[in-house]
Amino acid sequence: MAFINKIFLIYVFVCVIPVYAEKEISHEERPPGYTGKCKTIKSDGSVYESEFVKGIAHGKNFDWGASGRLVREGYYLHGKSHGAWTFYDTDGDIQFVRIKEKGKISREIHYDNGKIIADGQYKDGKRWNGIFRA
Repeated sequence: MAFINKIFLIYVFVCVIPVYAEKEISHEERPPGYTGKCKTIKSDGSVYESEFVKGIAHGKNFDWGASGRLVREGYYLHGKSHGAWTFYDTDGDIQFVRIKEKGKISREIHYDNGKIIADGQYKDGKRWNGIFRA
């Protein structure tokens, strides 16, 4: 029985754990079909990080400015931006939130000092209903 337990542990450490180990490479190094995180540091010091599944953007996406502050965050679903994408101002406050469904904007909410100043809905990617910021 002890022999079987040892074989099982070897299997877990050799075969299972590497599959779940988090990979992280730059976007430029990403091979076709890549699954894992990509993190690219640009020449100005800003950072772009995203997740891929089988070569397609799928998962969290972050952009940090050269100062290290978060500029934008959102999510990709099967290669298309999806859900709430939040954009931050230089003070780190929410500037606006863009809600997307399968890559198309469905709503956009703008803020000023934490208060909503514009809230508009989109239909077929075009402004449709609500108050929009010029």
